[in-house]
Amino acid sequence: MQLLDLLPLRVLVLAARPETGRLPAGAHIRELTLAAALGELWLAGAVLDDRGRVVRGAGSPPDWPALAQLLADIERRPGRRWQSWIRRTRGFERPTMDALLAGGLAADVPQRFLGIPFTRFTVDPGARAPLAAEVDGWLRSSVPVPEIPQRTALTIALADAARLATVLPRPERRAHAARLRQLADHYEPLPRALRRAIASNSGGEGVSVSAG
Repeated sequence: MQLLDLLPLRVLVLAARPETGRLPAGAHIRELTLAAALGELWLAGAVLDDRGRVVRGAGSPPDWPALAQLLADIERRPGRRWQSWIRRTRGFERPTMDALLAGGLAADVPQRFLGIPFTRFTVDPGARAPLAAEVDGWLRSSVPVPEIPQRTALTIALADAARLATVLPRPERRAHAARLRQLADHYEPLPRALRRAIASNSGGEGVSVSAG
């Protein structure tokens, strides 16, 4: 498995602005990366859905300590709803950022504000471009949703659920509304859980919790 096959890394790279590589404010990165991590466990069969609750499956997750830790947490607290895991205080963005930094796909760029030095996490635009083209190509294709590669399809569904404008600007979401509904339906309960978690963490503002 390549580094950018991992769903949390894919969604974080795609969340970055294509021109600058910076993460936009209000992109719900914490919830998005947690939903993507759950999606990675789900695709591996390491977790399953039991009437809207996350339960342990027989599969093994990809070899990444952050995923192993999340799975261990799920084993200690079985039966929680998907959106409860996505809403949890301890996010998944830091291990995702660290993996991108270690892989040379992002950098902490030194900057100054009012003379005070700081670093800004910045994604390599060259790493983002192929992923963006892949997502756009499959979104526009006429291939039935079940035949789209799972990681690509789930990436699109989660980006739509998070209203990620760097991936799906509003005109694109309108133009492909039917296709996006099909993707969300195929990969429920994760897209719905992500919408609900964002709405809850945002005080009910900004993201619809309706299914589809």
